[in-house]
Amino acid sequence: MKTSLLRRFRWPIFVVLFSGAHVAGIAYLYGDSDTAMYGLVAALFACAVAVVLNSIDESPKTIEEKYGIENNQNTEQ
Repeated sequence: MKTSLLRRFRWPIFVVLFSGAHVAGIAYLYGDSDTAMYGLVAALFACAVAVVLNSIDESPKTIEEKYGIENNQNTEQ
């Protein structure tokens, strides 16, 4: 995998985030609190997806990376 998941899905995430926030703001200005809630939930969902994709990309892929073990060296003395 050459590109990260967050980079691969950045435009759909951005569209959902921007659209949800836009709908929430306009609906709130016009007094429609139900639609504003749906827009806010959509925007928060896009943020949560971005955080999850970033944490997947930043997590260690192997046990050696996670615990710092290199070439099966015995760390006990």
